[in-house]
Amino acid sequence: SAVTFGTFHAVFFTILKAAYNYSAHCIIKPQIQHEFVKDQMCRLELEYDDENEAVAGVLSEISCVKGGGVNRCIPPQSFRIMYRAYDDMLVRKHLIDFDDMIVQCRELLMQREDYRRAWQNKYKYILIDEFQDINKAQFDVVRILADEYRNLFVVGDDDQSIYGFRGSA
Repeated sequence: SAVTFGTFHAVFFTILKAAYNYSAHCIIKPQIQHEFVKDQMCRLELEYDDENEAVAGVLSEISCVKGGGVNRCIPPQSFRIMYRAYDDMLVRKHLIDFDDMIVQCRELLMQREDYRRAWQNKYKYILIDEFQDINKAQFDVVRILADEYRNLFVVGDDDQSIYGFRGSA
């Protein structure tokens, strides 16, 4: 069987769904993310010019950190507080975000040989288009999946990278 990783999240969610019985209801909705971060920013009395831009910046930083990057824009003390609160809220409400899909998938495949082998056998051939737009965590999962058969083909162009804000190359 072959897979084109045009939409990483669909593959990662399929793996997690099989392992943990996740459903679409487990994925946090963007509106809930936005409201939660906005409330945290108010609670911390952070100043910003544009609310939507500020919230998007925080969510982008969270995504970057979960993807293996580092916090670059938000004051570290405030970011740590918001990150922990956000993560605690996800756990409390039994939700995951798209970055959690990648992180949990990577952990599952690293820790459980039976799952790793099963998914490696399912995806014997992997093609990644827009390779320049994947982050370290996504690459880790792909590397694990491709490790058994080593049938990985990637296409990318650094001049077209649009996801640097979330830790891609």
